[in-house]
Amino acid sequence: MRRPFPAKRGDETCMTIDQIEPQAVDSPITRSALFMVATLGPGEHCAVRVREVCGDLAGLVRSVGKRVPSGNLSCVIGFGAAVWERLFGTPQPIGLHPFREFGSGARKALATPGDILLHIRAEHMDLCFELAALLVKRLGDAVAVVDELADIELDAASKPSCSHSSLTTLEEGGQEIKILRDNMPFGRPGAGEFGTYFIGYARSPAPIEQMLENMFVGKPPGNYDRLLDYSRAVTGGLYFVPPVDFLEQAAE
Repeated sequence: MRRPFPAKRGDETCMTIDQIEPQAVDSPITRSALFMVATLGPGEHCAVRVREVCGDLAGLVRSVGKRVPSGNLSCVIGFGAAVWERLFGTPQPIGLHPFREFGSGARKALATPGDILLHIRAEHMDLCFELAALLVKRLGDAVAVVDELADIELDAASKPSCSHSSLTTLEEGGQEIKILRDNMPFGRPGAGEFGTYFIGYARSPAPIEQMLENMFVGKPPGNYDRLLDYSRAVTGGLYFVPPVDFLEQAAE
């Protein structure tokens, strides 16, 4: 897999794979979470501002989280295909491409605007809100927030079994293909809107795309996920989550 690191020359030493520190993708499940999707504004100053925030992200998380050490505050940031080269000046990572739509009509996994994804987690929602507000302030007019959801996560024992489980269980060579996934329930009683926000992390988008095709088109075609008879997808996006060291170097 291509590693999105700038080449080191002269007396500098290249990093090895073992030295690469990933973002907090696999941090423990917390009671609260916040998802924020934003689009990047026009102009080089917008890209510069985002890169500066990337370089400061770890410090911002520490500054908010230190007042409640047991709060397990973390933040993962990912970037879409449309802005990768503009932000970082390097070829897109292997597997990064615009979100693929599946299905048709009312039963469709659709692509919606989004260049930057922020996934903030903590045991206490006030930590999520404080960090989100700080990031929005730091980013300023460089981005426009187009989607934001926050609510309390349920633990695994509280989640109902879903009818789509057979369609989202993939096997290859007799072995199940694993991804890191999470579902966050959300609701706005006044608007009559309730649902779940799904996020999946994997080394390649291929297994997640296969799951979506199984759900929305069917396996075989027509044998689609019956959950879609009672719900509909309203957002969709694909992002690449670079390592911590890449974010820190982005502002240089």
